[in-house]
Amino acid sequence: MKTLIIKKEDLRYNIKQIKELVDKIGKDDKGNPVQIIAKLKEDAYGLGLIEYVKFLIENGISFFTVETIEEGITLRKSGIKEQILMLFPTAIKEDIKLLVENDIILSLASKEDVEIANEVGKEQKKQVKAHLNIDTGIGIRGWSYQNREEMIIALKNAQNIKIEGTFSEFVNSTNDDKYTKLQFQRFLDVIEILQMNNIQTGKLHICDDSAFLRYTNMNLNAIRIGKAFLGEVENKTVIPFRKVKYLETRNIRNKRTNKRILPRKK
Repeated sequence: MKTLIIKKEDLRYNIKQIKELVDKIGKDDKGNPVQIIAKLKEDAYGLGLIEYVKFLIENGISFFTVETIEEGITLRKSGIKEQILMLFPTAIKEDIKLLVENDIILSLASKEDVEIANEVGKEQKKQVKAHLNIDTGIGIRGWSYQNREEMIIALKNAQNIKIEGTFSEFVNSTNDDKYTKLQFQRFLDVIEILQMNNIQTGKLHICDDSAFLRYTNMNLNAIRIGKAFLGEVENKTVIPFRKVKYLETRNIRNKRTNKRILPRKK
């Protein structure tokens, strides 16, 4: 029988190592420490969503991303009050209502997203918290970096939305240096145009597990960390990460005969 073993001390060690490295890299352009945002997916990579988040909070992490509305609501119902960003955008009004009611930050990736979020904010008489999701070349989600004029028009008319951040995602920061740098420049160009038009861009983040180690000049205001906490990274790093979870085969014996019971072959 195989049992999933989770070594909390090694998880705590990885968190500490990442925090110390981020501190050494330096502060952002505003003189503030670079914030660590924890990415959550697939029941916190099999560790258990609520327990994992509470452990991260105990170790100084206070901002999280989720990939489903259900994950965000589950965290709120469990008493988690820290910042939560819904990483994937939605233009479904009922979904946006649920996110706003549960104080979960929206991702906005289209004119339709902005219009519906603004409408919900107007109906609920509140400022809807949101991050702009910019597609700099990944091609599967996000507001295309080429649609700057559309962004400006939509956002200038959104009086009930508060932009607290802007982010993007690299296609392959591990193996494609040239395209990663191109994506980063596209992101900066969008930020510059938005700011020139008096549109707030808030906290900027584009680096993930691999990129924050390789492209320290791109860490901006925050980085998104997922499997690096678990010691699972694709490229060699300066951090001697420890693997947090592994499967252990345990012997089970028949209580009557004291003989080992072998797993049944499939």
